[in-house]
Amino acid sequence: MSDSLFDIDAGPTEGAQQRGAPARKPAQQLAGRRLGEILIAQGTVSADKLAEALAAQAERGGRIGEVLIQMKACGEEQVLKALAAQLELPY
Repeated sequence: MSDSLFDIDAGPTEGAQQRGAPARKPAQQLAGRRLGEILIAQGTVSADKLAEALAAQAERGGRIGEVLIQMKACGEEQVLKALAAQLELPY
């Protein structure tokens, strides 16, 4: 791929709930980004889990959210929340 799926600002932001917790991005900064990037930015999945899901998706097909749910890397509710952020819809 030509652009990195993991190109996310690593600095802490407001809303990190505990020391060592992944930084979370405000919803307006997530709009239009790839679903996997949003799930990482929200602290829902790790970059390693996303890479594993992308490999499974390339092999078997399907939507990345569905693949992550099947892998039990995250729940349906978390994917729906990320999709809402991606599309700038209330959730």
